[in-house]
Amino acid sequence: ATSAGSHHITYSYINSNNLTKRTSSTTSSSSVSDEEVSKFSSMANTWWEPNQNPLISMNPTRMHFIIQSLESNHHLKFEKSHTKENKFQPFKGLKALDVGCGGGLLSESLARLGAQVTAIDPSIEVANSAKEHSKHDSFLKDKIDYKGGISVEDLAAATIHAADSHTNIEEQNAELFDIVCILEVIEHAT
Repeated sequence: ATSAGSHHITYSYINSNNLTKRTSSTTSSSSVSDEEVSKFSSMANTWWEPNQNPLISMNPTRMHFIIQSLESNHHLKFEKSHTKENKFQPFKGLKALDVGCGGGLLSESLARLGAQVTAIDPSIEVANSAKEHSKHDSFLKDKIDYKGGISVEDLAAATIHAADSHTNIEEQNAELFDIVCILEVIEHAT
């Protein structure tokens, strides 16, 4: 079963050559499966237990892939030396979106590498669990904005609305993300 119905989304973009705004519209259904949300909600209390969650052991490999992908596409420039005071943070100054954040494994890793993270999950319980877990590390304070009970379609509509409320390109671009991660999600979508 899928979550409630379809909704109308208006997509806007700026043509940077002549700074004209164009708008197009489409109707979209949610990709969220109520059955999958229930299944993952029941895992909220055990998300960070290694014997319960195989993603914990996969996370270093996932992060290595993300770092290499961004570096190879010239989005990251690594400093060869860093000191204790200047932690290794190649994502510093970047905004990241973690779609289907679950308990926050990837979100926390992105934040530790310097990103300002927006983490969404259709499960309120799992997102709340992630938020609670991130409180164990004071470095993560104010680096991750967990949003539970939201689909990527809902976030897109809200982001477009927020961007449209700004009159200049810099303000509109401030609503966008530099890094978008959708890992271990597609197989759970409808």
